[in-house]
Amino acid sequence: MTLQQPELPQDKPATPNEEWGWTIEHFLQDNFWYLLGLALVIFIFFFARYSYRKRYLDKNNNE
Repeated sequence: MTLQQPELPQDKPATPNEEWGWTIEHFLQDNFWYLLGLALVIFIFFFARYSYRKRYLDKNNNE
């Protein structure tokens, strides 16, 4: 048994917003600062990893 949503018209297909309840644009707008912070943490991680590896490889090449 499937449950029908009464507010949706049955003669036309649902839009993505009606079907899923959210859109990519709203998701990005609502979570902008969270996503920006996550990108910053990932950037710092990869920069530190690159910096450490560069230092480590230079130290081994000079010996």
